[in-house]
Amino acid sequence: MALRLTATADELGPSQPHSLRNIIREPGGEPVSDVTGEFTTEASGARTEWLNGIMLSSVIRFEVAQDGTYAFELVVDGGSTATVPLHVVHGAPPGAARGA
Repeated sequence: MALRLTATADELGPSQPHSLRNIIREPGGEPVSDVTGEFTTEASGARTEWLNGIMLSSVIRFEVAQDGTYAFELVVDGGSTATVPLHVVHGAPPGAARGA
């Protein structure tokens, strides 16, 4: 999964650790994975006049137990939150042509 964050120049740099929490929820809302870690960034090109973009990538692995919509919930520094849905189906969708 790729994650794009924005930050001011004073929020960046190796002396500014940030936390990232990744929660995966099954279709009923119960968590199937909950991982927390820290990261820092290199601030050598940070511009003080506006927000700076940061790209993070991570590998996410979990077992799918049922069809439905799973949710990737991302929490940065304990406050900023984003949720991304993942729709899981078994087989072709209803009405889809087989072998096409």
